[in-house]
Amino acid sequence: MDIFGGIAGRCNEGKVYECGNEATINANDNVGGIIGFAYSKSEISLCFNKGNINATGDCSAGGIIRYNQYANVYNCYNTANIYALIRNVGGINGAAGRAGQPTAYTYNCYNIGIISGQSYKGQITGWANALDGSSRDVNCYTTNATAELLNSGEYSENTWVNDVKNEDGTWKYNNGYPILKWQIINNTNMLKNIK
Repeated sequence: MDIFGGIAGRCNEGKVYECGNEATINANDNVGGIIGFAYSKSEISLCFNKGNINATGDCSAGGIIRYNQYANVYNCYNTANIYALIRNVGGINGAAGRAGQPTAYTYNCYNIGIISGQSYKGQITGWANALDGSSRDVNCYTTNATAELLNSGEYSENTWVNDVKNEDGTWKYNNGYPILKWQIINNTNMLKNIK
């Protein structure tokens, strides 16, 4: 089975942080903006995806992870359009959780991209194995909760920047949605590309 990711195809007991993808990814199936398949309590944090994803085969696509089997995802966001021809498509996780495995947690994430596919579509997680509690989304937001997102205490901590403007104070980056603070601290020139 082929698995594709903007940063890595698989992540087994790994840590991926402060990564971003802005490239369009076209693949047959099994594609994530950052990671294709994350498991064994991997941690994916402080990541973003701005590249459109097109999965034209039978399986899933996610803005951050295609399949979050039992990883922890936190402080990530997706602004791109995610498409899967058949099923399991989500703004953060295409699919999450597996029966009998530790819980796949998704914390403090948001999606403002368009999600499209035939079945099992979700703004945060497309298909979630929630029957035994092996998949949980906590404090996650979508385009339908703009006011909540901007006013959420969780998104005004040191990790996020809620309101970045030009020097004249007239224009907000990222359409007014929070960006990750490392995007500013690590590379001030990166702000020029945040739209």
